[in-house]
Amino acid sequence: NSFTYKIKSHWLFWWNELVDPALIEKGTAPAPTASVMMPQHWTEYVLDGEKLPPKGYATYAIKLVLPDNAIYGMYLDHMVTAYRLFINGVEVASNGKVSKDLSKMKNEFRHQTVYFAPKDNIAWCVLHISNRDYRTAGMWQPIVIGKARAILSHYNSIIIRDLFLFGAILIIGLYNIALFIFRTKDRAPLWFGLFCLTVCARILATGSTTISNMFQGFPWELQIKMELGVFYLGGLFFGMFFHEVYPLEIKIKHLRFFN
Repeated sequence: NSFTYKIKSHWLFWWNELVDPALIEKGTAPAPTASVMMPQHWTEYVLDGEKLPPKGYATYAIKLVLPDNAIYGMYLDHMVTAYRLFINGVEVASNGKVSKDLSKMKNEFRHQTVYFAPKDNIAWCVLHISNRDYRTAGMWQPIVIGKARAILSHYNSIIIRDLFLFGAILIIGLYNIALFIFRTKDRAPLWFGLFCLTVCARILATGSTTISNMFQGFPWELQIKMELGVFYLGGLFFGMFFHEVYPLEIKIKHLRFFN
């Protein structure tokens, strides 16, 4: 009862279709486009000799045969950029707004846990996913499934890990900035402190307690900038830190890559 499992398996896949979950469960849905391995970006799928574009929408479906009809849970990680999850025809989770008209869809990114009871040991999982703005699309982290108590424990352990990392890195960052304030001639602590703060911003943008979980309606574009900023601002701050520590070996011209 304490075990969790990552769903890494083949799913039925319909490209540019949002198939009614009831039709899939009854076996009367249109023929799927392909059977695909998940998790994987759909931009890696090849249809008619070409890779699928990032913009579009799709349906995924898998039939799970479970050992009993107890209460189960799922932990949902990264999916871009909007989705709806149905289990046995009932919508149990969503992120943003899925739409065939991509101009009307709404981007969002939040980690979620959901709980459900299978019917006759069967759980039909159907995902509707749409993407307009991100460079890749689909689900790149597996759904984690287990008994309700196991999923709750799994989610709590992830929260504890992320909060510990955030708190530890934040304290280190603020400590180094405080060192600079009291001794401004040495700028190395300033750059290292700013690097730590960019890492904290990324944890807020991507961790289990994302800023969009804390503030409903937080701008998705800003969240993505916080996620990716560590590779640009963070790299620049870390480079400046090493320049201050090793000025003869690492010169400013070596950091022009970040301009």
